[in-house]
Amino acid sequence: MEHAERARKSLEKTIAFFEENERLLSPKIRKKALQYIKDSSYFLEMGDFFTSFGASDYAYGLIEGNLECKK
Repeated sequence: MEHAERARKSLEKTIAFFEENERLLSPKIRKKALQYIKDSSYFLEMGDFFTSFGASDYAYGLIEGNLECKK
């Protein structure tokens, strides 16, 4: 899979995960995760696929970590 496709798929997966769990997230984590999602989208548009992937991966980790802490 090429870098652009990997970054795009990562962003799509993170957006879906965010939307599925948004109501369960703390307000602070929700805000941070959304900002990383926006950053990922921006970097993807700019052709910076590695940074885009990193930002979406970080957002996913924030969401997942917040959900785990609530168990």
